[in-house]
Amino acid sequence: MNQEEQGKKMGRLIAKCWLDENFKQQLLADPAAVLKMAGVELPADMTVNVFENTDKVFSFALPSTQ
Repeated sequence: MNQEEQGKKMGRLIAKCWLDENFKQQLLADPAAVLKMAGVELPADMTVNVFENTDKVFSFALPSTQ
């Protein structure tokens, strides 16, 4: 899967979180499993962190240069 396709899938996942609180809670609790079910392929040894910004917390992730 190329970066454009992966970006589209991630956009759909974010939109689903906005519409479905239960789905969002599942993604926060077990991101690797939810991403796998959504067809997002990740290496088996990759750690996935999902967190939610709030009105008092803003998270910024730097992409890898590799």
